[in-house]
Amino acid sequence: MADRDHEGHSGATIAMLAPRVAGGLRAARPDVVLLHAGTNDLGAGASGVVVAQRLDDLLDRIYAAAPHTHVVVAGVWAKMRTRSTARADLAARASRVAARHRTLGHSIDFVHTADLLSTSDFTDHLHANVSGYRKIAAMWDREIEAYLAERRAAPTP
Repeated sequence: MADRDHEGHSGATIAMLAPRVAGGLRAARPDVVLLHAGTNDLGAGASGVVVAQRLDDLLDRIYAAAPHTHVVVAGVWAKMRTRSTARADLAARASRVAARHRTLGHSIDFVHTADLLSTSDFTDHLHANVSGYRKIAAMWDREIEAYLAERRAAPTP
């Protein structure tokens, strides 16, 4: 990508990202983290249970390094036909992981993305094409705008 102000790592699993997250967050000091992770874990054969546990650990690391950041966790948007059961299981579990972090006082939202893209929005079975990336960008934009509106409406301490 031309804009290197991101932590997107093609092909990385959550287990690969976890050890690097603290340093990146301390350096970037983000207000908002957009997190789309788990597709590669599922593709490598991990179960929904295992990927959700990895996600929970990753979120623990994110909030330890940047406790006041807002995290938007997006579900897996790739259809993953051969892993559809694990994908559905992960979506349910990831939503509960986000809810657990909310009860801990963390600022977090989970976006169900199972129906975000249609089959015509992919260049292959995993990667979005131009129309798919437009939909993904619009989803991220909606989530960021909703968070900012919530922040503006919150009473100032």
